Amino acid sequence: MADIVKEAIGEDIYVKFIEEKKLIPTAYFLKRNKNKLEDEFLVTNGDTISELNLTEFIEFHMIKNCIATVFTKDDAIHTGGTYIFDKEVLKYIRKDMDISDLMQVLIDKKIPINLFYSDAQYFDTATLKKLAIARRYYEK
Repeated sequence: MADIVKEAIGEDIYVKFIEEKKLIPTAYFLKRNKNKLEDEFLVTNGDTISELNLTEFIEFHMIKNCIATVFTKDDAIHTGGTYIFDKEVLKYIRKDMDISDLMQVLIDKKIPINLFYSDAQYFDTATLKKLAIARRYYEK
């Protein structure tokens, strides 16, 4: 559904839409596309619906100055699917890694990570069952 996402985003000089034709883990996708990324970049899962205040999230990252900021209600592994990374983080990514794997590597290496705790509602909509849950929430 890349075309629908592109249409929803529209033309914006601050948003770069990068599409991968084959299914690969998200962290590895970032490493493969490193030449298309800025020195700092925001990543949000395409199948996550979130009420996160991005302005607050970005400001928090700018003040805290770590190579990664994670939107979470719990910890760096169980997240709301939105992240800000410095390009430096790419050196820790291997071919088989997803974002949760990357977070674990950063934790294991004792690399500081910002945790942005928020009560903002979010839904993973990767399956029809999960999408139905999100729809019920927003139909209320």
